[in-house]
Amino acid sequence: MIQWLPTRLMLALAMISLNATSLLAEGGAKKWHLPIYMGFSFNEHESTNVTPISGYTGITFGLGLDYRFLPMCSLSAGMLFISKSYELSTNGDLTRYNPAFLEFPVELIFQPAGWVYFHAGPYLASLVLSGTKVGDGQLEAIKGLFANDYGITLGMWLGIYNNPKLHVGLDLRYDYGLADIQFVKWPNYTIHTRTLMPLFTVTWAW
Repeated sequence: MIQWLPTRLMLALAMISLNATSLLAEGGAKKWHLPIYMGFSFNEHESTNVTPISGYTGITFGLGLDYRFLPMCSLSAGMLFISKSYELSTNGDLTRYNPAFLEFPVELIFQPAGWVYFHAGPYLASLVLSGTKVGDGQLEAIKGLFANDYGITLGMWLGIYNNPKLHVGLDLRYDYGLADIQFVKWPNYTIHTRTLMPLFTVTWAW
């Protein structure tokens, strides 16, 4: 009985591979994909000598354009509005900072099956759209205090791939910022963004 297990395992893996190949073949003629993203940004930034800092939830939305150059591989470019908010505590008083960026991720997508794919690549948040400060009941515009962000983004998509022209799902992505987002650079004082984004997606394919 045991001696047949490796053979049965290989047969099961072969069947899974064939099923995944058939799913991809169904939509394989669709070279282009246009995903629309809507969701939230859960921020938990890292800092050096900026204490204590805590995360604050924001919103994320945008769109992308993917090109499938191999049956399981695509190249993706996107444009996302992302709020990367955080709070600072001073003597027990919380002050909220709300920088919002226009972010451009460029990613490589690997799709082993129709219902899942993995993506990773660099991003550049090259435009600070807005920046506010909320503390003591006062709202202050401080857009000029924030600098552009850049880093690495990665994640995975899970969804429904039954219709070759329309896919819906959930994209879980994580931004790992490499830049200090403070416009004025002080030695040994930095804030680097760390953002988790659960995004509902609707994708058109052609």
